[in-house]
Amino acid sequence: MMRLGLPFTFLRPSFFMQNLNTTHQEDIQKHDDLFIPAGNARTSFIDTRDIGEIAAICLMNTPQHIGQKYSITGTEALTYYEVAEKMTAILGRKITYSKPSLLRFRATIIKRGTPKAFANVMTMLYFITQMGNAKQITPTAQELLQREATSFDQYVKDYREDFL
Repeated sequence: MMRLGLPFTFLRPSFFMQNLNTTHQEDIQKHDDLFIPAGNARTSFIDTRDIGEIAAICLMNTPQHIGQKYSITGTEALTYYEVAEKMTAILGRKITYSKPSLLRFRATIIKRGTPKAFANVMTMLYFITQMGNAKQITPTAQELLQREATSFDQYVKDYREDFL
């Protein structure tokens, strides 16, 4: 896009909260566990509903957003231990974080039927997370939304039924 000289607006969201009630839903529902190889690293999450709203804002006000590159995060970076604690409090049942190794995670999800290419992408993303590259927090979402980004607690409350 940039090399071609075409107008662009890049949205660069952090980890989607909704990965928990989609990709990782089964482990939470059936095992009360976050089977995610993020180590002790912090992850900044963003609610996909906020991303959609930001995209709409950019489309509705195109001229002021042309040529912008927006890194979009929520307001906090959490460890998965903290994610488990928050989910435990909101869901009313104990959620653990088992912190599998990257190799165990990859082997397990492939055994469950995840295509190898997707398993490799997930494993690499969690490796990058372990290295501390997912902890950045930006004010961009709040500035564009003109309100606070959806909190992790609110996300869990809104998707409570998906975890039960």
